[in-house]
Order: sequence, then structure tokens, then C-alpha cells
Amino acid sequence: MFNVKKSLIALFAVLTVCGVEVRADTFVIPDVQGDVYITTSLWGGPPTLRLGPMFQLSGPGLSVFTQFHPSGDPGSVEVRDICMVLPGCTPGRVIGTNSSFSGLIASQLFAGARVNGVLYDMVRVTGSLNFTSEPIVIPNFGLTPYVVTIPFTFSGQLTGNAFQPDVVNPVFTAMLTGQGEASFHFVLVGFDLLNPRYRLDYIEYRFGPPIPISIDIKPATFPNSINSKSNGKIPVAILTTDSFDATAVDPTTVLFGATGNEVAPVHSATEDVDGDGDIDMVLHFVTQDTDITCGLTSASLTGALFSGVRIKGSDSIETVGCN
Repeated sequence: MFNVKKSLIALFAVLTVCGVEVRADTFVIPDVQGDVYITTSLWGGPPTLRLGPMFQLSGPGLSVFTQFHPSGDPGSVEVRDICMVLPGCTPGRVIGTNSSFSGLIASQLFAGARVNGVLYDMVRVTGSLNFTSEPIVIPNFGLTPYVVTIPFTFSGQLTGNAFQPDVVNPVFTAMLTGQGEASFHFVLVGFDLLNPRYRLDYIEYRFGPPIPISIDIKPATFPNSINSKSNGKIPVAILTTDSFDATAVDPTTVLFGATGNEVAPVHSATEDVDGDGDIDMVLHFVTQDTDITCGLTSASLTGALFSGVRIKGSDSIETVGCN
């Protein structure tokens, strides 16, 4: 997607909208979508980057975009601060991976926005962008691509002031949250594969919705009757299909309930629950902790693969014992 490996920062996201006539249009975005590209740049180096972020945020009613620019807060990337240009990081080194930008994100010379269909070619963007992820251990990559991929969460606040006549500033404000996968790309410092050292080259943050999966609530029964007053447990199967391997799911990340964010399983196991010859995953959840109430017609399961990719699936239910 990007051919500017050593000089750009790019961000794509999807936003939801609430417009206000006499002040900035206000956006609250609970699930940001898109991609971010962060480069460390050879002429940046520790302790800060020298390039402001380049990004595009877009969705119903709003898009905010920048191009390559030297303006704005240079930000902080923990892994970059440790894996300096020289001497780099050795295998086994534990490094922080958080990234943050605040203050001036992009000057009006390098940013624009479309707000409820109105295009503003010059927009000064201020606020903050914060990416949080777990520390990683630098592996000995050998001859494989020098990439480590892990999940991340995101939060941010942006304000845009347009530089053109007849506008009331700010033209938008936005509060953002989201999550996805971050890929940390390293380069080999020197050419000694027996004693390698690696320097962070760039990071790609990929926002996106969870991948859809097939689940079966109370396998081998239909309808899936649930008594919300029950003191028992609800079995839920994550099904393996031609395009999805249920054994790749990390059961410690799984939640289930009315929205898919309620309760963790008390037990998990792998077995062929649907008799199709492949291995599925079955998890059990305490019924009264699921927030399933009378009249609800479906329930959901969320989680992540061991690789960090998020998943979500839903199945129909029929609530009973409601009188």
C-alpha cells in the first residue's frame, strides 16, 4: 500500500458522525478502521522522530487526510528509542512498543478534511494519537522477514481548523478508539547473521473489524433455548471451516454473552462437535454472567487468534423461563 518505506506516516480510519450547526461537527468513533504507517527515518533517530504523522481518517460524514510533511509533533515510539540506529537490538531483548503523538499533528500546508460533504483543502490538525501494545522480545529472525506482529489498542482526539474564508472554526472535533494488528518491521544492522543486531525500520498499524467466524450455541440442539435464570453453563462451539481453524483461537481472549463482551469461559476443549472430521473448539460460560435477558434473539462471541487477529461470531437463541 505504501511505497515510501522510510519517510511516511499514514493512517486510515472509519468514523461515525454527529453534526452540530453552530460549532465544530463532533465525532465519537468507538471502532476505528484503516491503516497507520510509522517510519523511524535514518535522520530522525532517538529520542524523537523528525516527521509528523501522515494519515487519512474517513467514514460517514468525515474524512481527514494528510500527506508527507515535516511539521507536527515528532512523537514517541518506545521500540525506536531503544533500538537506536546504531548499535540496534540483539535477539532476546525485551522492548516496549507503544507509540504516541500529541500537539500539532499536521499543519494546514499538509492536511485537509471533508466534513459532511464540504471539502476543506487546508486544515490545521491538533490533538493526540496513542497506540498501546504489549512489549515484544526481539527474535533471531535468521533469513525470515524481520517482522513481529502483535495486537494493539488505539485512542485519540483530533481537532481541525480550516484555513479558508467564511468558516467557523474548528470545523470538526473527533474522539477515536479502536484496535487491530501492529507489524513491527526491522532491518539487520550489519551483515553478521551469527551475531545479528536489528533496528526498527517502520511500523504498520492495521485497524479493522473482527473477522467473522461460525459459532454454534448449545451444539446439536435447535432452537438454542436459554433460561437466563439458570445456574448452569452454556456450551458454545467455535467451528472450523474450510477458511478458518478453530484451534488457532486463544481461549484466554474469548468472551461471550448478549454483545460478546460479557464473560470469559470457565472451561475450553477441542473436539469435533459437528461430525465433519475437523477439530472445533468448545467453551462453557456461566449462564447468569452472560447478560442474556428475556426476549433476546441472539448472542455473540468475541476473541482473538494466537496471532492477535480479532474474531467475532453470533448465533440465534430462544429465551425461556421468562414468566
